[in-house]
Amino acid sequence: PRKNEPVQTDRQHLHGHHSFRYHLCIDRRLLFRQKGTTAKLMRTYVFGPVPSRRLGISLGVDLTPTKTCSFDCLYCQLSRTRFHTAKRDRFCPPEDVIKELHDVLEEIATPDWITFSGTGEPTLNIDLGFIISELKKFCPAPVCVITNSSLLHLPEVRNELMLADRILPT
Repeated sequence: PRKNEPVQTDRQHLHGHHSFRYHLCIDRRLLFRQKGTTAKLMRTYVFGPVPSRRLGISLGVDLTPTKTCSFDCLYCQLSRTRFHTAKRDRFCPPEDVIKELHDVLEEIATPDWITFSGTGEPTLNIDLGFIISELKKFCPAPVCVITNSSLLHLPEVRNELMLADRILPT
């Protein structure tokens, strides 16, 4: 593309236009409701929905800064860990995450799963349990947490993970 020209995505190419006012279909399921609104491309904490072999259509939630993890795995698809820690902390305001989840879920059809994963270890966020419990008040989709399991020795982490419907250790 030329300078200042929008990059054409595969989806735009298939639909033959550059408008973001279209309906995204994955697995023959309508994800965006027909409200005539423009889909927001970048969000702070929520990503997707994305197709998942294990979970179907999944809406992801990222609760840590990029590459904040308790491990530094050589095989990690996200490259080296930038902030290596095993200390739990509040990495983002939980109210902002809940609001963003609520806003996104208003725009899309209910996904098969809400998945806490992203670019770091979700159990490092001290508000994981609170966010899951608040999410369950307004979203019927089951919750999954993808974790490296490094903090399962902590009783508070185990209690928070009990709120999830599925835990996928990696």
